[in-house]
Amino acid sequence: MRKSKKTSWSSIISKILIILTILITLFFIFWRIICLKDTYNNYSLSKIVTTSIKKKSNLKKYSADVATYNSLKSFHRYTVKMDSDDQGSQNLLYYVGTINQHSYGITFTTLTNGRIKLQEIELYKNMQN
Repeated sequence: MRKSKKTSWSSIISKILIILTILITLFFIFWRIICLKDTYNNYSLSKIVTTSIKKKSNLKKYSADVATYNSLKSFHRYTVKMDSDDQGSQNLLYYVGTINQHSYGITFTTLTNGRIKLQEIELYKNMQN
């Protein structure tokens, strides 16, 4: 006996729907991984800046100039947000970010063991806040 055409078409359609569902799910998972990587990276860099400058004694070490030092010294708490992607090259990472609603250029270095270290913070005097 032959299968009815209705059964074979419904079987084909259900297989296509299952395959499409799997492909859409995999695409969504891949897309979220890519997006969350940037979010996690920015969070990590913000955390590095916050912990590095939390002690007032470290401010001179990381400040590029006197204006940056005085600006950072005036804050009691730090809210750091990375506003750009990495503009550096090789082991130098350069970001534009805001610290307490003031714009700064923030430079990091990648160490040989893969860790990232804050190198310098510079106040942008000519940017709109």
